[in-house]
Amino acid sequence: MIRELEIATDFTSSLIGIAQNDYTMKLAVFNTIFKVAGVIIFLPFLDKLIFVLEKVFKPEPKEENVNIEKVEYLDDSALEVPVAALAVLTKETKHLYEIAFKIIANGLILKKRNILSNMDVKDVIKDEYVKKEVNVNREYISRVEGIYGEILDFATRAQLIMDSENIEKIYKIKLANRHIVAAIKATQHLEKNMKIYTKSNNQYIKEQYNNMRENLVKILRDINKMYNSENNDKNMILLEKIKLRTKKSDVLTNGVFDSLIRNNQITHNMATNLINDNTYAQEIAENLLKMAEILFLEDITEGIMLDDSEIDAISKGKNVPKV
Repeated sequence: MIRELEIATDFTSSLIGIAQNDYTMKLAVFNTIFKVAGVIIFLPFLDKLIFVLEKVFKPEPKEENVNIEKVEYLDDSALEVPVAALAVLTKETKHLYEIAFKIIANGLILKKRNILSNMDVKDVIKDEYVKKEVNVNREYISRVEGIYGEILDFATRAQLIMDSENIEKIYKIKLANRHIVAAIKATQHLEKNMKIYTKSNNQYIKEQYNNMRENLVKILRDINKMYNSENNDKNMILLEKIKLRTKKSDVLTNGVFDSLIRNNQITHNMATNLINDNTYAQEIAENLLKMAEILFLEDITEGIMLDDSEIDAISKGKNVPKV
């Protein structure tokens, strides 16, 4: 092959008038001939070459169009009056809770509307959320992270106009937001194995993960009742009910885990995942519980004589009542 290229180079150089000892120009001719020959040789295999290269070098997937969730109630005009600032902060935190509710529901592969309905809990578990692949982390980044950051920023600035009593209330609001985010983060850790083990052929591990979902559905329902109730006595009863259910559902303390291991009903890998995911389920419940205790039982908005229409007006930068 080299000899043939040498002959072709000499012939072409002579044909176009390049001197026999002009090696620089002849090298250029050789390079051109070599490249043309390469194209001719590989041309019949072009389709197969493209196929192989596309398999080896996969293009990066295009990012989905993500709608970034925005705050609905925070407006700097509310910073003029402490009670107005407290009102919009509380309202925005409840808005964040509503977003978190749906994310947590979908992270459990369940439908929010079913949880909020009167449907039997076991039927809620059977009617899974299958509209699209759930990605709690993506949902957190697009729907929660920005609002959470703005709430903390607004709360920090609001403290500058507050007395010591209201500063304590601001602190509790920030704490409630932290609990909401922590519940979402725990759901993020739980979702991978939830997808795997709720479809497992091992009925024992499948049952435990469905039990986790049933327990969390009941907790989400009770917290939603607190959200829609202004009866503190009723909310206190619901809170104690949630605490008791959370405690009873812990497989490490109720004897369920020991029984599964003792009877060889699950593998060692399943056992490890169950321990970890039981912890995440407990974290979801406990963080939602602490959030509910602050938002729906604490007297954060005590003394704030503003109705929803006035808070909505404040959030749009309109008249701020001089309470």
